[in-house]
Amino acid sequence: MDKDSLLFRSGDLFFGPEMRKFLETFLIGSYDSPIYITYWSILHFISGIITAYILHTYVPNIKHPYSVGFALHTLWELWQVYIGMSRPWNWKGHNGFIDFIMDSALFLAGMYTYYSISK
Repeated sequence: MDKDSLLFRSGDLFFGPEMRKFLETFLIGSYDSPIYITYWSILHFISGIITAYILHTYVPNIKHPYSVGFALHTLWELWQVYIGMSRPWNWKGHNGFIDFIMDSALFLAGMYTYYSISK
């Protein structure tokens, strides 16, 4: 897929190259590390807070908000694989399985933070 196409750019929320470069700044580790933290990680945490807020506000009687949030986050990650943004798929490093687990954990931690504070 062409990296300038609208479909491909949807995978990074239409951020420009400068913003993508900033978000890929390492706070802990590197792509050579099995686990690393970048500003993308913080964005996953914040998106968990936002998702929890939306679910809490607009679907207040939801029985399993974490399952719904995890499903939505997983669909987003799969979308990035489908459009070619998260390739090659591997076990560690950039776009790896461990990266997906860390992104999901930070997303769910954001949801947990919101629900803990909103009670």
